[in-house]
Amino acid sequence: MDEEYLLDLVIRVIRKVEKRESAVNYKEVSESLSFKEVEVAEAKPGFKLPPLFRMLYTQIGNGGFGPGQGLYPLDDSDPGEESVVKDFLFNKEDTMYVGTEYEWPEKLLEFCYLHGDDFLCIDCNSEEGPILLFSDGEISPRAPSLAAWLETWLGSKDKG
Repeated sequence: MDEEYLLDLVIRVIRKVEKRESAVNYKEVSESLSFKEVEVAEAKPGFKLPPLFRMLYTQIGNGGFGPGQGLYPLDDSDPGEESVVKDFLFNKEDTMYVGTEYEWPEKLLEFCYLHGDDFLCIDCNSEEGPILLFSDGEISPRAPSLAAWLETWLGSKDKG
């Protein structure tokens, strides 16, 4: 994906966040992370995040913005809260499902709570980061890429 396009997309997300048209009701937008902090977080599950996903955390903030209840913090800045890494490790280590059809998929990160039993996930098997919906125990496609999902959110009236 074109780096210039990604930077433009991040700038447009920043503008929406600055207008308070994001889910600041989840948590105030935290300070952005350094590249080193992202690398430390990536080391825990053992894989790299898609470039645009990294940019959201290094250029905008460590969660608290976006649709639904906002993006989770990347790593456990507050042990009592959800975080992308903590939830992935929990889901992968849930022994009740290991070795069954319900075992959590490799490189699938839950990153945003919408409502009810609905969560958004990003597939880190590709740099585009397809977005999937986890709802009532089922996983289904939501957007072909993180960029496409952000474009949809930016064009919506969704203030959360």
